[in-house]
Amino acid sequence: MQTFGVLIISHGSSDPEWVRLVDVAAAGVPFPKGTPVSCCFLEQVEGRLIPNGIRELEDAGVTDILVIPLFLSSGSSHVEEIAESLGASFLPPYLEEDEEEPAPVSSRLRSDKQKLPPIPHRARIHFGKPMEDEATVAQIIYAKIEEQKTDPENEALLLVSHGSSVPRLERRYRRTIRLLAAKVQAMAGYGEAKTALLLPDQNEVRSKLDRLFSKNPSRTVRVVPVFLSEGVFTRTVIPARLSESYGLYAYAQCALLPNPLISTWLFEQYTELLEQARAADSRQRMES
Repeated sequence: MQTFGVLIISHGSSDPEWVRLVDVAAAGVPFPKGTPVSCCFLEQVEGRLIPNGIRELEDAGVTDILVIPLFLSSGSSHVEEIAESLGASFLPPYLEEDEEEPAPVSSRLRSDKQKLPPIPHRARIHFGKPMEDEATVAQIIYAKIEEQKTDPENEALLLVSHGSSVPRLERRYRRTIRLLAAKVQAMAGYGEAKTALLLPDQNEVRSKLDRLFSKNPSRTVRVVPVFLSEGVFTRTVIPARLSESYGLYAYAQCALLPNPLISTWLFEQYTELLEQARAADSRQRMES
């Protein structure tokens, strides 16, 4: 008999408020009564790392773990790293023309000391997908900036996110942020929408901003960071890059959390993973 549990995995932070916001989002998910749920982190949260979450669910009698990676994009190397450590396969919801299947990247991006080792587990792992450009994410961004726009047709939008120094992952990040920008532009009515990544080149933020100003020096550019929670990137890194620009911009220092739509997204992923896991079990029974 299958007993399902949910493992929500996020990056983690030494900032207790960062952790609290993730916990609040997880607590807001209307999982069926009695469903074992563990919210854990890749690093920096002692006692609540991935092995702790696995152990907690297995001790509760879980036979099948639905893993939800609470990350923005499949361009994050951490998504593949976590899947690899759990012995699971991860394919993004799309495949690029030059990429039939992703190669593990954790060994290249982290030293042997830092590399996430294989995590022992008895339960079957059903690995989900990150947030990408889903409608709920676009709605969160739109809600964050809705009250700030005054004349959207004569304003421009610039979404800024993390990115990657690995070309294959960089392309994934660009796809995610570009599609989100198009959706937010359609919702809010901005005259133009562009995107920028901090990796592989932080100067891209300034160059994209200056390019928007060169087209129309008198308009305001709304700069919006797209990160799960606020931190050094939203508070320090991006503002430092913006200060080097010469035009008029408005910086929306905000992040996706807190927002109840994160809980909505988590429940959608749970439902999708549960259906997939049950279907896989049915196929296996028929073949045996």
